Amino acid sequence: MSKNKNVPAAETDDFSDELFDVEGFDNVIVLEDEDGNETEFELLDVIDYKKENYIVLAETGVAESAGVIILKVEPSESNPDEENYVGIEDEKLVMKLFDMFKEKHKDDFNFAE
Repeated sequence: MSKNKNVPAAETDDFSDELFDVEGFDNVIVLEDEDGNETEFELLDVIDYKKENYIVLAETGVAESAGVIILKVEPSESNPDEENYVGIEDEKLVMKLFDMFKEKHKDDFNFAE
């Protein structure tokens, strides 16, 4: 699974306020890279754009100014109950999605310019 580069952002929030306050919903996603290394991310948002879904993640346990990662959600070919998260090559699309995230959460985070 490929990861996308961090999108330039600095948040003063530590992401401890749950954006998904649904009982039984765990907003931590563990992603595995090509080498089998697992990293925990906090799910900050799901963005629907042009009939595609994208997730906005922040790595847990890193500095607040580390930024976010945006990945495309794709259905698993082998299991319809699972999803795959794929890096986005198109930088313009990443910035468009990040701008949408910033606008939606302008009162939740302080973004660096």
